[in-house]
Amino acid sequence: MDKRVLFMILDNQVLYLDNSTMDHREWYLSLGKDPNVFEDVVRGFIMNHKIVFYKGINFHYDEQVVQEAIVHSSKIKEDLQDPSLEFYCGVVVHSYGEKWEPILRLTEEDLAKNIVVEQPKKEEKNTKKVVESGPILELQNDYQDEKFLKFAFLFTIVIFILSVLSIIIYKVMNPRLGSRLDSFTYFLLIMLFLLTLFGYKRNLAMTKYVSLATCLVMFFTFRLPIILLGIVYFLFTVNHKYIMTIWNLLIRIIQKFSQKNQKKS
Repeated sequence: MDKRVLFMILDNQVLYLDNSTMDHREWYLSLGKDPNVFEDVVRGFIMNHKIVFYKGINFHYDEQVVQEAIVHSSKIKEDLQDPSLEFYCGVVVHSYGEKWEPILRLTEEDLAKNIVVEQPKKEEKNTKKVVESGPILELQNDYQDEKFLKFAFLFTIVIFILSVLSIIIYKVMNPRLGSRLDSFTYFLLIMLFLLTLFGYKRNLAMTKYVSLATCLVMFFTFRLPIILLGIVYFLFTVNHKYIMTIWNLLIRIIQKFSQKNQKKS
């Protein structure tokens, strides 16, 4: 099998995704699943007669990953009609563009263990149903996507520069105004921006929370230009597609306006 096929294990079943531009997270969300538990989902890919199981943002493996690989090995071989399929767990993450290599290979002896996963128990009739409330704020960006991380890094630089320029202009126009609290707020904002840029550059899991904190501090500057930038950055942090939609709308408006002017002239 030369082509790359994605797979996920959900509800003790192996699901496959072939000939799609979606990554694992996009596929998972398209199934209507809870994004907060995505990092605990065992997933992976199949390519060149190898199948690699992993989970988490760092593509690691643990006892759960190994057991899932063993339990589902026979069914996967049957589904793919590939008895020579090699099973691996975990991936060594290299820099972008380099080939990623699997870590642990499961031998035929390992696969023969046939560890049985307990089936979920049926609910008793008298058990009370617990209604779980969803998250107050759901971040929908894919923080594992290299393209998004590069775009987020550049977008953050733009917002950072505009915010610093706004602070400088305010200070020049109002040299006598301001307090120690204002100075501390500006200092904290700059530090958070730098930490966010560092996080995007190093693909750190905490980056999305730092960017939210940056938005909060932008609001507490009580300076209208920075607050407006904070709103834009908040929308970007929640879902960068909001910004892309607004940008495309502005482009269309400008194009229509320029076309009307050309017709008049």
